[in-house]
Parts: sequence; C-alpha cells; structure tokens
Amino acid sequence: MRTNQDNGGAMPLSMKYKICSIDAWAGDEKGSWDCNNWFSVGEIEIDLTKGHKEIIALLIEEGYLKPLAKRRVAIEEIGDYTIRIVDKKTFQPLYDLEAMEGF
Repeated sequence: MRTNQDNGGAMPLSMKYKICSIDAWAGDEKGSWDCNNWFSVGEIEIDLTKGHKEIIALLIEEGYLKPLAKRRVAIEEIGDYTIRIVDKKTFQPLYDLEAMEGF
C-alpha cells in the first residue's frame, strides 16, 4: 500500500484488493440479485486516486473483463472496503473487489 504523509496522517494512495467472482441468480424484484457464492480469482493493486473508468480499464488490461465491458459494466461501492462490478443493464454482480490491507 502506498501512502501520502500529508497533514501528519497516512492517507492511502493505492490498495491491494482480492478479486472475487460472484455466483448470483436473479431475485424476486426487478434488478435484484441473490449472491450464492464467491470465488477468489486473483489480486490487484488499485490506485485510489483513479476514477471508476480507470479501474474498469485496469480490470480489462489485466484480463478480468473483456474490452467491451467498458460500456457494459459499472462500479458500485459497498461500504468502505469493497468495490462491486455489475452489469449496467441487469445489475447482475460480476466481481467483488475486497480490500486486503489498510483496515
């Protein structure tokens, strides 16, 4: 984890995340999904100064998403330490990125 020592505190600039593939099926309400299981498929270091588009581009570059995904997926932040990648159209969860350090 890289940190910024400005203002006397250690603010993280990057963090390592565990990448978990999600097994989910459609819930009873439109756009809702029930997550059944998670499978660890890798790890990735994310620059926390980057936006959602750059995080998606990194996942494409590392082979976790296909190039067309940049138009088809979105990021949802769940709590302070989890990032969820979802299909924009159906809201199906595809991956959870879970912080591995710094908390």
